Amino acid sequence: MTLQLRLSAIAYFIFLFSDASAQNKWYVNDASLVDDVFTTAVGNDANAGTAALPFATIAHALSVASDHDSIFVDAGTFPEEVTISLPIVLSGVKRGIPAGPEVNPAGRGVAAGETIIEGNFIFGQSVDNITVDGFYINKGSLQFGIHARGYDCKIVNNMITGVVNLFTQQCGIATRANAPLRTHSYEIRNNHITNVRFGIYFDGNQLSDEPSLISYNYVGYAGQTGLVLTGSSGHRWKGNVVEFCPQGMLLSYGNLLIEQNTFRNNVLSGIRLAANNPSLLKNNTIVNNYIINNGIGINLTADDPAATGNQAHFNHLSGNLLNIQSVITPEFDASCNWFGSNDIGDISASISGNVRYAPYLSNGTDIDVIEAGFQTDLSCIVMPVKLTNFEAMKVNADVKLKWNTENEINNSHFEIERSSDGVNFQFIASVNGNGNSTTLLSYDYNDRNAMSLNNLWFYRLKQIDFDGGFNYSTVAVVKGTSISRYAVYPNPSRNTFQIRLNETASEAVGYRLISTAGNVVKRGLLNGNVEQVNTSSLSNGIYILEIYDRSGATQKIRVSILK
Repeated sequence: MTLQLRLSAIAYFIFLFSDASAQNKWYVNDASLVDDVFTTAVGNDANAGTAALPFATIAHALSVASDHDSIFVDAGTFPEEVTISLPIVLSGVKRGIPAGPEVNPAGRGVAAGETIIEGNFIFGQSVDNITVDGFYINKGSLQFGIHARGYDCKIVNNMITGVVNLFTQQCGIATRANAPLRTHSYEIRNNHITNVRFGIYFDGNQLSDEPSLISYNYVGYAGQTGLVLTGSSGHRWKGNVVEFCPQGMLLSYGNLLIEQNTFRNNVLSGIRLAANNPSLLKNNTIVNNYIINNGIGINLTADDPAATGNQAHFNHLSGNLLNIQSVITPEFDASCNWFGSNDIGDISASISGNVRYAPYLSNGTDIDVIEAGFQTDLSCIVMPVKLTNFEAMKVNADVKLKWNTENEINNSHFEIERSSDGVNFQFIASVNGNGNSTTLLSYDYNDRNAMSLNNLWFYRLKQIDFDGGFNYSTVAVVKGTSISRYAVYPNPSRNTFQIRLNETASEAVGYRLISTAGNVVKRGLLNGNVEQVNTSSLSNGIYILEIYDRSGATQKIRVSILK
């Protein structure tokens, strides 16, 4: 090989490997320096794309960027419809500053010096690892503000507005599962969306999608529905606020966790469950939400005998014209909610269909106003009152249950139910009642070896009359002293820590490391029983490690990072 050929080969390999690992920063600015923070000059696509010599358009920056580069777009106005065809991070001047779930987010809005896109962002088909953070998108009458299709894509801290068009599938943020079918996952967080037909339209691929988190967004004044969930299951919707829409949320699939959201002042329904194939509409859990001042608070409108397991607990339902309406054949379990009253006649009048609503919460007081949604002390009224007490205590590996009754009337028996999460209860035993009595009677049951199976149990009694009527007791909780499901060590940590799963996982387990500012700084899946998390790039401080699985079960662990 000649010297010239050797040099050419060396140059080719240097180019090949340097390009593959490129993580460059590119800068874009308009023709003004007002409110700029990233750049020091006006933009020109003939420039080098540096902070001192920025480009003028996002499209041009994308045309010269490589995989996993970052593009910083300064304050100003950019009339662009942008297609993103590579994994990249796009940052507006308000990156990291939440736009939701507040109605008027601090430091955001046109007057606050935003990066304004007069157009939209379209993610290329089958393009993964795209982040769009900190933009103000005025989509006008375009179909989408942000159209996402990919795996591990993040849409955070954006403001999106437009002109409502009820004749197209117009969306503020849309996730799609277009061909070819492949795995998708999204983090859609702290966005602010107004004046579109659908605020967030989440359409997935039920064959392989991984859990997505849609949290702390604000949607207002949508022309049809604030939040739409269809196409796949296992996703978590937390802390969102939806108001002044015909429908707050539409669920068209199953196994979804709807928690700590606020649905208010929506004309027709706060939350509606309906699907073209109602048999898919099952096992949805609605917990700790404010559902207030809507037409119908929770509205189940699609009947199918297979639409089982839908339930709502610990929600604040008040001010609705009808709190719950159900036309589905299977019973909708809506026990332990606040229905705006302690009067059973008022509560019953606010509910229509095959709905279990007793026991119900005794008050609508939020005991933690800082945490999103409705936080309750879990106290439920038993109707009619027959129990004078119900308690559970740990005795070695057993759990001892005791309760007393007075003035028993038509009391056939008690069914004892147990739950590991306080929501999904299962029958474990039956204890005969005494029919009719006016004296104080005592009952007990020993749940043998219960604490060897789990470290935390919730118990309740189902009191059943001879005629088939029944009522529930309050919930008793027993905590053990065994190790928790997850362990984190070392804690405090320096450059790494490990997450250990202390039991066999039956489904995917994910984690997020969240800063005190509420930003997700690390996320991933537990591969096996031990996962190592690299924190060398993070600053000193306290972080919250949130570990979650597809069922919605979550554990939060405080982690200290030292250098």
